Amino acid sequence: MEQLIFNEEMARYRAPIEWHRRASQQHAFAIMLFGTEEQKKRFVPRIASGELSIANCMSEPEAGSDLANVQTTALRDGDGYVLNGRKRWNSGAHYSDYGWLLAKTDPDGRRHRNLSLFLLDLHTPGVRMKPIPDLRNIANPSASSTNEILLDDVRVPELYRIGEENRGWYVNATLMDFERSGIEMVVRNEYYIDALADFLRERQAEEGLTGRIALLKDKLIQLKIESDISRLLSYRIAWMQSKGQIPNYQTSMAKLFKTELSQRIAGLGMEIFGYYGQLAPDSEWSGMQSGKWAKLQSRFAEMYMGAPSATIAQGTSQIHRNIIAVRGLDLPRGK
Repeated sequence: MEQLIFNEEMARYRAPIEWHRRASQQHAFAIMLFGTEEQKKRFVPRIASGELSIANCMSEPEAGSDLANVQTTALRDGDGYVLNGRKRWNSGAHYSDYGWLLAKTDPDGRRHRNLSLFLLDLHTPGVRMKPIPDLRNIANPSASSTNEILLDDVRVPELYRIGEENRGWYVNATLMDFERSGIEMVVRNEYYIDALADFLRERQAEEGLTGRIALLKDKLIQLKIESDISRLLSYRIAWMQSKGQIPNYQTSMAKLFKTELSQRIAGLGMEIFGYYGQLAPDSEWSGMQSGKWAKLQSRFAEMYMGAPSATIAQGTSQIHRNIIAVRGLDLPRGK
């Protein structure tokens, strides 16, 4: 609970947490649960002090939603492994120290039981990285992009394998439950709702309660209600973790709800600002309608471009609906 409060306040004041966020909220817990004593001593203190940044390097050209289809190999070689393959859509890898990745350690093994999890030093010889621009870079060229990582005979010591060999799928499944439960997007959604409320108050003071403003206020109130629900879903996860429980379908509920809510907020922002909401921060036309709202207008352009990716990353909305149906509602699996 203490970490949730800390993360919530850091997000509320827009503190620069992105560099170490994944390591402190996700990877440290997995190392504490599945790592050796040596791994805990080596990595956890540096994560806790903010010295270490770790990126999730899971997806591949043929393994995104179907992560068990990972093709990257990690073959035994003496006291370590040799990795070959390609990872894609790796957010934050260009500024991180390590990559957290799954690789196939038993090419002939059964699905889910042939993968191991590694902590890869991204400065190791044989690691190459190149950026992959996405829609956010259209709205804001300076926005952080995702990356593709190419692994060519990369040597990794056995010390950097987290958990047992061929049990990486299960280690990572636990990590994903920590990853999807963050409060940061909840706070960010609230920030944009509050900003839109301030904008509509000013418009109403200037124009009176027109039919359009009344309609937009009703839509915004609905999003505020949904935002409060999103917060409670995240609080529930933190409460479960504080009781020593590992959430499962509950994290899918929180992730699904807050990411799709983010899209709805972005859509309403575009409706409120109209064409001005489509302007990039450096546009010569930005702010012509109302100067003090220029920065907010450009943020909605970036948010509108970036929001769809959040419903894909960390498992698509469709996958989370399946998890909720099967594990939460005990419905039969689809065939």
